[in-house]
Parts: sequence; C-alpha cells; structure tokens
Amino acid sequence: MPMVHIIKPKLIEFVCTANHGRSPVAELIAQNYLQSLGAAGAYQAISSGSLVDDINAGNVSPGYMKIIVEQALGRGDVYRQTDARLAETAVKEGNESALKHYYDQAVGHFEAAEHSWREDAIEHFGIEGKLKQRREQTIARPDAVAVLPMADRNTAQVQKIYETSGYRGKHQPIIESIAPFVTGKQDASVPDAFGKTKKDYFDIIEQLREYVPRSIDMIMD
Repeated sequence: MPMVHIIKPKLIEFVCTANHGRSPVAELIAQNYLQSLGAAGAYQAISSGSLVDDINAGNVSPGYMKIIVEQALGRGDVYRQTDARLAETAVKEGNESALKHYYDQAVGHFEAAEHSWREDAIEHFGIEGKLKQRREQTIARPDAVAVLPMADRNTAQVQKIYETSGYRGKHQPIIESIAPFVTGKQDASVPDAFGKTKKDYFDIIEQLREYVPRSIDMIMD
C-alpha cells in the first residue's frame, strides 16, 4: 500500500499582545482572503499574542499598571468617584498592591468593551466566519512562512521568542511588523485600541482589512 504524504499548510501568523483585539480579526480576514484565492489548502492563517503567558500569570510591570490606571482615570467611566480618588493616590504613591487592584478593574472594563466592539466590527464590516475563542501564546513554529506582528514592540518580542526557543530550522519565517511590511514605512503600525474608543477600534479594523490581503499577496508572490 503506497504511503500517503500529508502536506501541511504554510502558516501565516498575525500577532498582537493579548491575542484578543487585533490578531484574531486579522486571522479571520486572512482566512477569508485565502479562501477567495483558492489558497486555503496551501496556506493557513493563525494568530497569537506575544505576552499571553505573562498576562495570564499576572506578570505585569508596575509601570504598565500605572499607564492603564491613568488611562482609566482619564476616561472617567471606569471607577466610581471614591475609587477614582483612591486610584489617583495609588498612582501618585506607586503603591503596587493598590495599583494592581485598580489595574484589574480597568482591564476588566476595557476587555469587556473590546469584546463587544469585536462582534460589532465583524458585523459592520461583513467579515465572515467565527472568531477564535481561546487566546494563544506566540511560539516558534517550523511551518510558519511569515509572522506579522501589529507593532514594533510585538515584533521585538516575537524575535526574542524565536531566538530563545532553540528552533534552528532551515527555513526562518519573515518576522516583520505588518504595517511597515506592506507600506514600506518603518514608522507605520497598527496601534492598540485597548482602553480607547470604539471609533479607534473600528479604525484599526479598517487598517487590517487593507493590510492583511496586501501582506498575503506579498508573501505568495
């Protein structure tokens, strides 16, 4: 009986920080585009987050917690009045325990909003399919032909993941921020709308609807 060789699809991976707001939508846009090209068997779009494991483990720096709490204070719709004053004190004094408390409140608020915005964006832009439900950490993958993070910070984290993974495959994937990759502009990025407005988030999805198909065309060229 002849041996059957299973050809694995080449992976095109989109990466953000938490694998929640940007990269899962990019994955869905990419998979739809690959299907439209008749290339969904040869290529597969996936997504991940460069800091998913750290976020899940609560490994967040006090500096980042301060940024998120200040962002929540600036919005004015996250904390009750009494909590807002206590949050301001925690920021000023650098009380890490108090910062963590108000950071967690802000993150819960922002994540709920982002989750709702994702569903609205999928409907608004007519993006077919279902978003992934589980967040995944970025890892070195031998089948990846391209890893396209949303911003330079994510790209640096992905490069470190590959450098420290022990992966020494003959083929090294393209690892480049998606915006510079498709536009040639090194200062371009797909910004993070976490904690910002619904309009900011929709603007990002509009960017991805342009950048993702262009990136696939370049990879397959």
